[in-house]
Amino acid sequence: MSNDQKSENTTREFLCGVIVSFVFIFLISGFAYCERQANQRAHAAKEYSGQVPSTDTNNLYSNYLLQAQQDVALWNYAMFIVALGALGVTVVGIYFIARTLDATLAAVTQAKKATRAANDAVAVTREIGEAQSRA
Repeated sequence: MSNDQKSENTTREFLCGVIVSFVFIFLISGFAYCERQANQRAHAAKEYSGQVPSTDTNNLYSNYLLQAQQDVALWNYAMFIVALGALGVTVVGIYFIARTLDATLAAVTQAKKATRAANDAVAVTREIGEAQSRA
C-alpha cells in the first residue's frame, strides 16, 4: 500500500471518527435536555398538585403559553442537532469534491504532458520519414 493510500485511509478514518463522535455527543446532550425538561415539569406538577385548580383564564392561558414555549424549545434544539448533522455532511461532501477537483487537475496535467510527448514523437517520426524519403 502506498503512502498516498495510507494517508487517504487515515484521513477517511479520522473523518468517520469525528462524525460518529458528533452524533454521540448530540444524542447524549439531546437525551439530557429531554430529561431536564421532564424533571422540571414533574417538579412543577408536584409543587402545584396540592392546590385547588384555578379557573382563572389568565392562569390557564399562562400554562398553555408555558407549555407551548417548552415544546418550541425542545423542537428548536432537535432542529439544531439536525442542522449540525447536515453541516457535518456538507463539510464531508465539500472535502470529497475538493479531492475530486485536485485529482482532475492532476489528470489534466498528466494528459497535457502525454500530449506534448506524443506530439514530440510524431515530429521526430516525421523528420525520420522525410529523411528516409530523401535518401
